[in-house]
Amino acid sequence: MRVHLFRMRSFLILALAYLMLLQIPLVSAYDDDGVHDEVHNVIIIGWDGALRDDVYQMLNRGELPNLKALIDEGGLVNITVIDHHTDTMPGWAQVLTGYRWWRIGIYSNKIFFHFAIPDGYTVFERVKAYFGNERVYTAMITGKERPIVQPKAALPNQTGFPYHNALPEIDEFYPMGAPANETGPKMLQALDNWRKSGREFFFGFFQFREPDTEGHAYGEGSSEYLEAIRTCDLWTGRIINKLKSMGVYNNTFIYVTTDHGFNRGTNRHRNAPWSWLATNDPRVKRNEDKSWCDLVDIAPTALYGMGVNLSEINPPLDGYPLQEDLPRVIEWYRKIIFEDSELPTVSITYPEDGAVITTEKPTVNIEFSASDENLIVVVLVIDDELKEIYELCKKGNWTQNAITELDASYEWNIQDVFEGTHTITVYAFDEGPNPLPPESGLGEWPKEGIPVKSQITVTIKRIRSIQPLLTIIVVLTIMAVACLVSYFLVKLVKKR
Repeated sequence: MRVHLFRMRSFLILALAYLMLLQIPLVSAYDDDGVHDEVHNVIIIGWDGALRDDVYQMLNRGELPNLKALIDEGGLVNITVIDHHTDTMPGWAQVLTGYRWWRIGIYSNKIFFHFAIPDGYTVFERVKAYFGNERVYTAMITGKERPIVQPKAALPNQTGFPYHNALPEIDEFYPMGAPANETGPKMLQALDNWRKSGREFFFGFFQFREPDTEGHAYGEGSSEYLEAIRTCDLWTGRIINKLKSMGVYNNTFIYVTTDHGFNRGTNRHRNAPWSWLATNDPRVKRNEDKSWCDLVDIAPTALYGMGVNLSEINPPLDGYPLQEDLPRVIEWYRKIIFEDSELPTVSITYPEDGAVITTEKPTVNIEFSASDENLIVVVLVIDDELKEIYELCKKGNWTQNAITELDASYEWNIQDVFEGTHTITVYAFDEGPNPLPPESGLGEWPKEGIPVKSQITVTIKRIRSIQPLLTIIVVLTIMAVACLVSYFLVKLVKKR
């Protein structure tokens, strides 16, 4: 348990970092006079699940000649996955947006909170909006299908299609679910299709699945796993050669990266945040000695490389273009967040677990609280359905002293809720991944990236109103009296 003094020191550092963050503008690919620099084509190539250490060792052994040639022209940067579970879906979603997971709603392969990434957030939409549809050809071709675009969620209502909103801005969209010998030719064909389209520029995401699939099947470090990485290098070389044969390589920046690594000697990547970025963009070399470049920096780096003015992007990206020096305060901030292994606390304070709630009132207030040094977002889910997201200082009652705390209340309309048992869950997330050692005693928490939560069940019981019955009785009584009166009136008339 850390002492209060350490908490205060961490808080002061974070406060300073926050104040300095406000002073750091997002740079753009413009010079001081606002004149646009040269526009480049951009291709992000994904080697899914290629562990940093293995890639570096293979580079040193000369086993990845195409990647080595690319690095010789540009640079190689250490990348760390800082904010989400090390899974495929959140990893590539962050690469293709430049936002923290809570802004796009994807925490892990099984925990996500939106039908799709918000409209306009992907790099494909950004370049189309900036340069115009008639000038840019876009392509997304992936060796994986699930969980990149058709995830299977753990919760029944968490079905989604993350890139749904971006589809109109992606000229070729092929989540193929196929090996490199099938996806590779499709990627080369996409470059031909770009040329045939007559458009000036190309922006593409090409992803190879082999390291991840072979890692799960045979384990990290196996001969099959290492051969899968060589396969990625082979096809990266073929893409480069294609660009050269088209005469466009010198005007194309290639950014090769991975979504996550692997746990050493296993077939899992439960806590595998060690990624990397290799490129022929020479400006990135300035960050080769940095320790805290982040996966969230890939999208702004690619957009900057193409020539997009990042200061015009709204909402502002969470990452930084690595063509510029990563601010030292950002390094400090990310280090503190990443090394925070203390989990948030969260509690539902009202209603009580097992409570019976009647429909005498149309709504019930759900009250809850959460706290952590680096608390960033709290999520309310009822019966597996997202109800509300509380982001730091944007929704709910937040206080920030030695720790960050949220007190919130949600008005739940129960008029149309079915009678019976309902589950209320509140999840709490801090900004880091919370890597937990085995001795933490927290069981299987790291296995699926399940966040800290508070969960209760309540029973909704409808009050049966007697008003309709009383109305019927009154009406029947009036009718009976009317009949009796009519009967006696008729008899009286007959006697006369």
